[in-house]
Amino acid sequence: MHAKNDAVECLFTGKEDNLKVTVSIETFLKKGLRRDKVISEETLQELMLDEKVVKAYQACIRKLTLRDRTRKEMYDYLTQETELPIKQINELIEVMEQRGYIDDLRYVNSAVMNLRTLLQGRKKIVRSLMQKGIPYEMIEKALTEDITDDEVNLAQRWAEKTLPSIKDKSLRLKKQLMRQKLHAQGFESSISDLVMQRLNFADDERQELDRLRKTAAKARKRYETKSTGSKLRNQIYRYLGSQGYQAEDIYLVLNEMEWKDD
Repeated sequence: MHAKNDAVECLFTGKEDNLKVTVSIETFLKKGLRRDKVISEETLQELMLDEKVVKAYQACIRKLTLRDRTRKEMYDYLTQETELPIKQINELIEVMEQRGYIDDLRYVNSAVMNLRTLLQGRKKIVRSLMQKGIPYEMIEKALTEDITDDEVNLAQRWAEKTLPSIKDKSLRLKKQLMRQKLHAQGFESSISDLVMQRLNFADDERQELDRLRKTAAKARKRYETKSTGSKLRNQIYRYLGSQGYQAEDIYLVLNEMEWKDD
């Protein structure tokens, strides 16, 4: 027999072959195992079940060494990747919690801090952590205690970082896309409203007509192979409207362009 990492490797000699079984130290002592002791078939079956538990435990520790995981994540892993009965799985989870390998409170506090660093909104953080099995109340408590930054400032920092990526769009469409992105990032509508009021769109307002002219020119190239005259003009008008440009600005730009009669 050989002891290693809270487990004992036992070699049992049978009539036809030998059997090596790894059991927990607790089971080893409880069963009174020792060299040259004869065990029954029933005891052997119990030891083989204990071996499955030991190997599952060792696999869990290897996973937890790579990164912290929630109680639910480890429960799902054990139910999906092992053949252990639910009773043994629950006992294993309790042992890992008692030894500090699994700690949902530690996990949620660390996760909130990390997700805030990534400028994620409250709703997205809650949704993400609930999917990992963290209770809503625990998440809310961690969010309340997290004072690294308030929600509006986080949202504004994220929006200012994201805004330059929305290019070649009308001012209206750019604002619409920015709101959608804020929502997808997990920020409440009320937070998005405040952020949109704070963002600086002065450059976009100055460049609106130039962008509209470029968009109109591209639309004309697209449609003039199939349409001419008023039909072409109407197609371009509808397209520019769908891109968020104001009607009066569209008329201004269309009147600047030359048109052939039908």
